[in-house]
Amino acid sequence: MTDRPGSPRVAAWVAGKPVTVAEVEARLATVRSTLFGTRLASPGSAEGRNARRWVTQLLCAERIVRDELVARGIAGGEPPRELQINQAITLGGAAAAVLAAVPELGDWARSWPVAIKESAIQDYYRRNPDLYADRGISYHDARDRISGELRQAATERAVATWLDQRMARDTVLAHGFEHPADPSNPDAAHHH
Repeated sequence: MTDRPGSPRVAAWVAGKPVTVAEVEARLATVRSTLFGTRLASPGSAEGRNARRWVTQLLCAERIVRDELVARGIAGGEPPRELQINQAITLGGAAAAVLAAVPELGDWARSWPVAIKESAIQDYYRRNPDLYADRGISYHDARDRISGELRQAATERAVATWLDQRMARDTVLAHGFEHPADPSNPDAAHHH
C-alpha cells in the first residue's frame, strides 16, 4: 500500500482506506488551538512529532469506531467533539479520546454485557471508607453509585480492549506515523 503519484500523502490505512497527512495535520492544528495545545511541544521536536503520531492513532481509532457504528446502523454522523484531555489522561490512549469524541460509541458501549459482582461492590465500599462509611453513608445508600462507577470503568476497559484489537487488525501506519511507543520510532520515549 503505497502512495500513487498525484495522490495525497497517506499517514495510515484503516481497513484499506487512507487517512491522509492533511487530515492528521488539520486535527493536530485543532488540538494546538485549544488550551491544551499550548502545552504541546513544538512540531519539530521529538515530542511534537510524537503528538502527530498520537493524533494519527486517534484518527485511525475514530475511523474504526465510526465504520463499526455505521455497519451497526448506530452512527449519527456527528463531527467529533473537542478532545477531553482529562478523560483521555484518566483512561489513557486513543480509546479514551474516542470515547470522549464519539458520543454514539458511549451509547453503544453501555449496551455491552458487562457484569459487576456484588463482592466487587462490597470490596470497593470497604476499601474506600473515606468516601462512604467515614461520612456516614451506608453500603445500602452507596451501592448503586458504586455499581454504576464500576460498570462504567469496566465498560471503558472493554471498549479499550476491543479498539486495541481492531487497531492491530485493521490499521497500517506509514513510516513516520508509527505509534509513539513503537520501538522502531526514533522518537519513542519509552525504551527497555
